[in-house]
Amino acid sequence: MELNQLTYFIHLAETLNFTAAAKLSGISQPSLTRSIRRLEEELGGPLIYRDGKNSRLTGLGHDVEIEFRKMMAALQSVRHHSDNWSAGRHRTIDVAVAPTVGPGAFTDFVSSALEHVPSVEIKLHSLLPGEDAAELLSGKYHACIL
Repeated sequence: MELNQLTYFIHLAETLNFTAAAKLSGISQPSLTRSIRRLEEELGGPLIYRDGKNSRLTGLGHDVEIEFRKMMAALQSVRHHSDNWSAGRHRTIDVAVAPTVGPGAFTDFVSSALEHVPSVEIKLHSLLPGEDAAELLSGKYHACIL
C-alpha cells in the first residue's frame, strides 16, 4: 500500500466518481482506476460498487475510508511536529515535583497542556530531598510543584 493510494481513495469516497476523484488527485482517470484496483486486491475485496452513475462504497469501503482518514490525520500531525522541530519550535519544559505531591494533583494539567501544545515536551523530575530554594531558582527547572 502506498500513501498516495490513501488520498486517491478518500477523493473517490468523497465524489463517488472516478473522473472527479482523478481530477482532485491530479492524476489521470485510468491511473486512479488502476491504483484503486491494486488497493482492492491488496485489501482482499471491493471498496466501491461500480454501477455507472450510482457508484457507492461497499461495507469494506466505508471501514477503509474511516481508517484512511485517521491515517491521514496522523500523517498531518507528523508533518506538523516535523515542521515545528525544523523551525525550532519544539520546547522541553523541566518540572520538578516534590515527593510529597501525589500525581493526581497535576496529572490533569499536564495531560491538558500536552493536548493543546503538542510541540512542547514536559519532563517531570522528582525533587530530591537535598535540593533547596537556591537550586530551584537556579534555572535547573522551569517550574516546581510543591
